[in-house]
Amino acid sequence: RPRAVMPRHPVEMRVASRRSAYTTRFRALLFALLAVGLAVPARAGGSPGVLREVSLEGSNGTPRRAGASDPGVAVSPTSPTSDTSPPSATYDMSKQNDLDLSRASMPTLPQDAVPVDVRMEVASFPDTTALGPARHAPGVHEEFRSGKTLVWCKSFLLSDLLTSADGGAGPGEKMSVVAVEPLPGSPNVHHMHLHVCDQGSSAFSKHASLFEVDEKTPKTCLPPSWTPGSGCHGTAWTFLPGQEPVRFPEGVGFTVGGEDGDGDDLAVRRVVLEVHYDGADSLAGRADFSGLRLWATQDWQKDAKQRVGLLSVADPFARLPQNLPKGQKDVRYTTHCPPGCTSTFAKPMRVFASMTHAHLRAKHVLTSVGTPDEHTGVVSEGDGPSTSGWRVVVAASDSAGAFSHDRQKFEPAEFVVNPGDALRTECRYDTRGADHSIPFGPATSQEMCMQVFLYYPKQREFLCGYYDETRFWCGDAEGFVERQGTDAAAFGETCEVLSSGGDDVSDENRQSPTAGVRSESCAEAEARDAVVSEKNAHGEGVVMRR
Repeated sequence: RPRAVMPRHPVEMRVASRRSAYTTRFRALLFALLAVGLAVPARAGGSPGVLREVSLEGSNGTPRRAGASDPGVAVSPTSPTSDTSPPSATYDMSKQNDLDLSRASMPTLPQDAVPVDVRMEVASFPDTTALGPARHAPGVHEEFRSGKTLVWCKSFLLSDLLTSADGGAGPGEKMSVVAVEPLPGSPNVHHMHLHVCDQGSSAFSKHASLFEVDEKTPKTCLPPSWTPGSGCHGTAWTFLPGQEPVRFPEGVGFTVGGEDGDGDDLAVRRVVLEVHYDGADSLAGRADFSGLRLWATQDWQKDAKQRVGLLSVADPFARLPQNLPKGQKDVRYTTHCPPGCTSTFAKPMRVFASMTHAHLRAKHVLTSVGTPDEHTGVVSEGDGPSTSGWRVVVAASDSAGAFSHDRQKFEPAEFVVNPGDALRTECRYDTRGADHSIPFGPATSQEMCMQVFLYYPKQREFLCGYYDETRFWCGDAEGFVERQGTDAAAFGETCEVLSSGGDDVSDENRQSPTAGVRSESCAEAEARDAVVSEKNAHGEGVVMRR
């Protein structure tokens, strides 16, 4: 079976020394918003850490997409189908069979770790242009209706994979995942999610097969963890372009397998692999085996003593309502995970890795954590050692806060989110060259603003951020907190355009937007593009867009 070449530059996560009710309309909206779509543990004292680049073993400094066989081969993230050669010409898929290469890329991987592959098995990719738009709900973006984009899902019972793996677990036994290796089959893979599902999950049952009964039409897939009633309640992993293998810190992992009712409610037993393909209309007839390799060990009580969790914050499902105005160098959209949600956390979350997701116009994504004042409930402004103000966990500079669409990988982080804290994420965009306002949504031509954290110990909360004008996501697809009180007054969303008399905004002003920099709301900037014509040919007043 052909397989894609494995990336040679893993992210090694090392332990730091410690110091002292939904309607059909809503389901249609979910389909329209198909989306995206983990290092060093935090110190015991909870001191803030700054997200930083990983020093990659053996790296020549050239960023590449996971799976690229040659760092000199250009892969365009903005135009996945620009390379007209078959994926096999750009991706040496046979090399992923060489497990010695995998082990060599992760020197700290335990010797007894065994590979468990969770992968698509597509012998011949369907012609997505022949499927027709009728199978999509009204309002779905044209990229999906035309067949240019396909979201496809496949379910797996992990106990079956463990028992069939060489050196894997016996029937009913569990193992601990200590590392994850992405296996994208081609540069057309926009993202992958590994959804965790319950016994009796409707999504798990539906995606036991890839095709409808005709065995040629791919089943439609609503991302299960964002779909109410699916029986899936979060993701064990998220892949984005540019991600590399990740080795968890010692003693941190997640258990897989086992049996229902064995008392381990956090064990991952049933998963649905979701793969989002860009340029799917160019893949007809090709094989695809995209997926993830889970490296698992037998001693799950030691190697997964701390269970790893994943938390998505900011705008987890591309629902932000304000468009980005066109023709602007510096547009800033700010969102929050409010104290009303984090106060439901059972324990502090110790974040050890972070990954950002946005699309082609994003330039910087900055996240801060803050502890509200006990009297006012508000987080004070300013960056410093104060325990009650905002503390930057992604550095506000071109080097550390910079975003690149083809390099969306997990980076080490080191901070704690305590119950009652707030998280603030500011996404910065450059919309110059756009001929229209840019909405938020799942299509690559639209925009997103999301931060994904890996942390321990694992908790039930999976989403925290914008949902709509009355609620925040908090928990899973069926979990919310109301916008009320201080949450509504101090932790809402803002979108503004910064300018400095037409000149480029300096690096200093990027961090201090008050120094001679003008600002206006995105709504005001977008409204300036509306030109009122006093009379048209029929003598009627009309409003036109430039």
